[in-house]
Amino acid sequence: MADNNDLELIHNALMNLQSVLKERFVLVEEIKDLPKNLKSKQQALSNANSKYLELTNNFNGAKEAFTSNSIKYDEAVRYRTDSEKKMDDISTQREYEALSKQIDDAKVKEQSLLKARTVSQTQVNELQTQ
Repeated sequence: MADNNDLELIHNALMNLQSVLKERFVLVEEIKDLPKNLKSKQQALSNANSKYLELTNNFNGAKEAFTSNSIKYDEAVRYRTDSEKKMDDISTQREYEALSKQIDDAKVKEQSLLKARTVSQTQVNELQTQ
């Protein structure tokens, strides 16, 4: 009977050893794969960093363009309104024609800058959501 108990103990010990060895082989394979996994994750991180930097640069550029276009637009509006106020002070037809042309040119420039400002604001909003 002792032989049967000894065999059972040996059998249990071998089964435990088998499960430990099986787990060891799994861990050894995972260890072998770690450098590959690390390299692919580093590459993914590098790509994400590059994309982040690109988006940040694009966002900052669009924001600067919007600020610049806003300032230019405000200046164009101010120039046009100042020119319109000068209409009351003119005395000759020649002054009127010159001032009228300045106002028309200012309106065209104002509309152009308004469109540019709107486009750059749209870009800022799009980049902000990314």
